[in-house]
Amino acid sequence: MIMGAVYLLYSAYFLSMDIKQIYTYMTIAIACLYVGLAYSFTVNNVKNRKKIAAHMMMLDPNQENVMRESFLLKNQMIK
Repeated sequence: MIMGAVYLLYSAYFLSMDIKQIYTYMTIAIACLYVGLAYSFTVNNVKNRKKIAAHMMMLDPNQENVMRESFLLKNQMIK
């Protein structure tokens, strides 16, 4: 659904390059879309980091665990 909205916004953006007022509205709409995507990414990233931290707290450091390496890798990837 989001990709459909992005497609429609960009289609309208490129079609409205000749009409200054619509071009301005499309530029603002695309900027709002990017702000919304950045906000969504940041919120989900914080949630994932909290979940990983909670899982890492539950793991026993003296015991071998299959998931430890994947949690560490994911934590490094989203930093």
